[in-house]
Amino acid sequence: MRELRAETQKIGQQPKTAAELTAGESTRTAAELTAGERAKTAADGTDRESADKIRRLMSMRLRTVAGMVRGGGCLADIGTDHAYVPVFLVASGQFERALALDINAGPLERARENIREARLENRIRTRLSDGMAALNPGEASTAVIAGMGGALTVRILEKDPKVTASLEELVLQPQSEIFRVRTWLWQYGWYIDDESMVLEDGKYYPVMRAVHDVEMAEQQAWEDHVRRGISSCFGPKLLERKDEVLKSYLEWEKQVKEEVLRQLDSPTSEGAMLRRKQVEAELERNREAWNRIRG
Repeated sequence: MRELRAETQKIGQQPKTAAELTAGESTRTAAELTAGERAKTAADGTDRESADKIRRLMSMRLRTVAGMVRGGGCLADIGTDHAYVPVFLVASGQFERALALDINAGPLERARENIREARLENRIRTRLSDGMAALNPGEASTAVIAGMGGALTVRILEKDPKVTASLEELVLQPQSEIFRVRTWLWQYGWYIDDESMVLEDGKYYPVMRAVHDVEMAEQQAWEDHVRRGISSCFGPKLLERKDEVLKSYLEWEKQVKEEVLRQLDSPTSEGAMLRRKQVEAELERNREAWNRIRG
């Protein structure tokens, strides 16, 4: 496991249930629906069987990403890979249509196979795209960027500013440099109105939803400044909610950094002394996060 820094945190939350992800629908499988109910879900633009099948294939992380999206309009899934998220959200009736974008042809072909199997070719389109380059302003209402590093996530958002500004919501799941993603959002008037956490296979993943609200974004940025960066590192909503998975992450981070300090107990080089000071600062930020939660 590589050496931790506060900006490379990975935090996440337990996924919502199938009922929550499908806006209160029954949790019965497609096979249990009556013919009349199947006809009604088809008329509503939902395909319970496809949604159930894809959901079973989705990791806890991706189910949490899907649960964070509010729905409506057109979804753009950036770096779609297997297209699990757009297939699930369109099949369950939460989006009318979707665009599945990926920079590589191989993942797009896998995405097309899943889209064809779900019989959603007329509602989900695939595009070969570097980030949002193949997306036009106003074409999508929601963008999902999941499973990429924080620096790459920010680069995608910055590269096509007109497209980014035309979106109504962003659902982001960066793998690293979490603080950088949050500070970028605030800088450009995006308010983080919800956050989730996932602990899966020993790794912590963040999921956040952001909407346009300059005033609220400025307030979150100011609170982060006052609290010396703990909101950008650990998540304003996670701290506010005293999230249990965040507590687990903080305890794990504390143990890791204390071990690093023990290894740097008698630094002999300038680099080792600088590293020790850095770890001490990170431990202090960890303590401040605990104080915020306990307060």
